[in-house]
Amino acid sequence: MSIMSIVKKIESTLKKLNYKFQSPPILVGGGALEYYKIRKTGHDFDLIISNKDKVQLLKNEEKYKKFGFKFNKFGGVTCEDVDCTINFNKIHLDLIVSLYQYKYSFFNKGAIKIGNIKIASLENVLFLKTLAIVSPTGAVKHRKDVKLIIEEIYRKQYPKLEKYPKVPNITIK
Repeated sequence: MSIMSIVKKIESTLKKLNYKFQSPPILVGGGALEYYKIRKTGHDFDLIISNKDKVQLLKNEEKYKKFGFKFNKFGGVTCEDVDCTINFNKIHLDLIVSLYQYKYSFFNKGAIKIGNIKIASLENVLFLKTLAIVSPTGAVKHRKDVKLIIEEIYRKQYPKLEKYPKVPNITIK
């Protein structure tokens, strides 16, 4: 999928919500990795949203039930206790309020604006994937992603090198 087709697909999905975001959502995860031509995205799109957008979206919870709306606080009472997301399972969209307690302002630094969304910087995607290595679900996928991102950073930072250092497989003991 081309970069613009990814952006258009995300914008089309967001348009179904009939909501005007106050701050452009920031693409992270597999969608960002596809933007950087590292690997194809998975089955859904993960976007970081601002707290203001979270508040407005939660006011319309009933309207969004047809999209498989679920406000997930992962067992906490507030988003400050744990991370929280707004999931729209029927349209394969996760709007993330915080990840590892990092919020919109963190991911906005270095993000690239394309259309009505932003793409998280490769460095921030690496940071996220590195933190996710210890998650009980998807740990193997995240380790592979970290390795692929490091290899891409080598190519980006050292374009004149003919051979790059071998990035070892990442293991957790």
